[in-house]
Amino acid sequence: MPLLEYTVGFVIGSAFGAFNGKELQPLATGAVQQAKAVTGKVGFGGIPGHFRILTSRPARGQLLAVKCGIKRAANLPKADIIGSSDPYVVIELRRQTEGPKASPAFKYRTKKIMNDLNPEWNERFSTSPFEYEEDHKILVTLYDYDFMKSHDKLGYCEIPLTDLINKTGPASYKVLPCPDGVKHQSAGAEIILDFEVVAE
Repeated sequence: MPLLEYTVGFVIGSAFGAFNGKELQPLATGAVQQAKAVTGKVGFGGIPGHFRILTSRPARGQLLAVKCGIKRAANLPKADIIGSSDPYVVIELRRQTEGPKASPAFKYRTKKIMNDLNPEWNERFSTSPFEYEEDHKILVTLYDYDFMKSHDKLGYCEIPLTDLINKTGPASYKVLPCPDGVKHQSAGAEIILDFEVVAE
């Protein structure tokens, strides 16, 4: 498996330096396979210093997986005439170059939350392994569940996978209106998601 490439900065007084992935390999779990920030200590000329992995990029075609936590959403638009909305989330792994009718590489759907514009799902999943390409993206679509008719789109967000390579912890993503979704949008609609990209 090809090593991830890292840019590493360490501080000894006011000195800075860089190490490549091979030199850091003994210091990180799994031969530096986890694509996320790592902190620790490294020796330089017998003098200990601190390092932090700042950026990392997997090789094209490397097997990766995405771990995702779907926390909650806030300020979603009202879709139902009576009540508010019954939201659920669909998360898909797609390619930027694909058309909307192409099948996603992976798809996950949450449970629905009835009559709530600020729903909490607190669900987690992991994608199956896939070969990394730079145009991979995460497509997040929020729907309003309807029993008797098609489900209305409440909004969506798109996240390039490259933006998630070195990200850990929950983050807020703005929910944008869908052209074919509900007409009345709520200002400040957002969804809280937690992503981690890992090497297989």
